[in-house]
Amino acid sequence: MPQAQAGETVDKIVMTIDGIDIQVITPNTAAYRMNYEPSYICQLCDEGKLIATKIFGRWWLHLDTDGNIKAKGVTV
Repeated sequence: MPQAQAGETVDKIVMTIDGIDIQVITPNTAAYRMNYEPSYICQLCDEGKLIATKIFGRWWLHLDTDGNIKAKGVTV
């Protein structure tokens, strides 16, 4: 997976999980963002879990440092 230094960008990788499009914006730090929605760092762990606010709740992904999905869900 491509690595990025501070200030650099990497190729965007888009995947779909449960019908929701996810954009990988910085895979080396496992930062994911929902399309057209802001992302927030989750306070539940510091290993790379981010949440993105959606109109029907908060979708979240828990990723390892390689960007692999460890868990996913939604908190209403």
